[in-house]
Amino acid sequence: MLLTIQAILSYVWQSLGAATASKPSPKLVAAAAAREEALHATLPDETMKIINATVAVVAENIQTITKTFYPKMFANNPEVLAFFNMANQRSSRQPEALAHSIVASVTHINNLKDIEGALELIAYKHCALGVYPEHYQIVHDNFMAAVAEVLGSAVTPEIGQAWSDVVMHVAKACIAMEAEIYEKTTAELDNWDAKLPKPFVVAKVVKEAEDAKSFYLKPKDGTAPPTYLPGQYVTLCLKTEEPVTAPRHYTISSAKPMDGCIRITVKHAAAEDNSGVEGIVSSWLHANVKQGDVLNVRPPFGPYTRKNNTWDQEVYITAGSGVTPAIAMLPGAAKACSKVAHFHVDRKQSRHALSKESKALNLAVCKFVYDDEHPRLTVGQMLKDLKAAGFDMVGSATGYHITGPAGFVRAMAKGLKAEGVDASCVRHEVYGPAIDV
Repeated sequence: MLLTIQAILSYVWQSLGAATASKPSPKLVAAAAAREEALHATLPDETMKIINATVAVVAENIQTITKTFYPKMFANNPEVLAFFNMANQRSSRQPEALAHSIVASVTHINNLKDIEGALELIAYKHCALGVYPEHYQIVHDNFMAAVAEVLGSAVTPEIGQAWSDVVMHVAKACIAMEAEIYEKTTAELDNWDAKLPKPFVVAKVVKEAEDAKSFYLKPKDGTAPPTYLPGQYVTLCLKTEEPVTAPRHYTISSAKPMDGCIRITVKHAAAEDNSGVEGIVSSWLHANVKQGDVLNVRPPFGPYTRKNNTWDQEVYITAGSGVTPAIAMLPGAAKACSKVAHFHVDRKQSRHALSKESKALNLAVCKFVYDDEHPRLTVGQMLKDLKAAGFDMVGSATGYHITGPAGFVRAMAKGLKAEGVDASCVRHEVYGPAIDV
């Protein structure tokens, strides 16, 4: 499908928003054009006939295929271990997320624009990790080997080629999206190539709660802290005692830089809170990092921001570490909206980080619920509190932001929808592989 220059330029300006007042560079316009064309590209009719005839068999076995794929890829290409949090492998969250993504991509294979939001979430994570086009060939080769191993002789050369084309079709769209994100982010930064990490000095470390510390990070080269949108995250590239330590994403926990620093707030993932597995990176940060240390940091990325919000009323529902994007986004919401609410859940008050910053905003509703003191927060009780404060709970002018553990996010989203809140008014972010709510 050929796209008009006007449509491409319109997309570029919308994507840049207020981040820059300068005219988009030719490279950025070209990257945006490539992205749009890739999202609208189609596969040949003959390929689609084969895919449609075999998709049910592949879908039926997709969980087995993805669980076969990852060990195979790690054995054949151990260099990619640096991109993966192995805790998500042990819990099967990563294979399950990939299985869901594959099914969704095949369903919309001839109009990936329909699932642009889901693909963009993946693309941002890939950019934050430093994924490049050559890595997609590794994924393709090992995924196709997993398909052949699981489905055996059912995979004829024609079927194998058709599914190979599907994988590369999606890969080309992701590569194009990531190229545009890299280009756009570089344009927004001050002399920082968005594909590369940069050294930051730890200016100070502040204990925020029983199990949470804030790390204030300042560019080592003396430049200003990077431009970012509240809700975005940076990625730490660390060397711990582990043979391979994947980079970790941490939300910038303030609406704007503080004393020339960006701030991240990290909860220690203790074994008893993390399915019996001690958090490798959070434990290392809490035990080892001190003022004056230097950490390699990748630029701010992520689509979970208030950039395109049009709601007049906003409600933030957070649990545990999910408080960090809310703390960054709440000041902007408080200025832009007629009413704002914040509900936070934690195990106990002593583990609630940054609570004073939420209270200081004088929001219409600011309620904290601790497991050791109160019954669990329910959607019903939350809506009663919102009604008492004059919120239009189920109207299209009210938006809900949910951040926290996967189970919490799912429960809150399901409860809101059951009460009549439209799905378009509910946004969420989960730490780890994406989930469907």
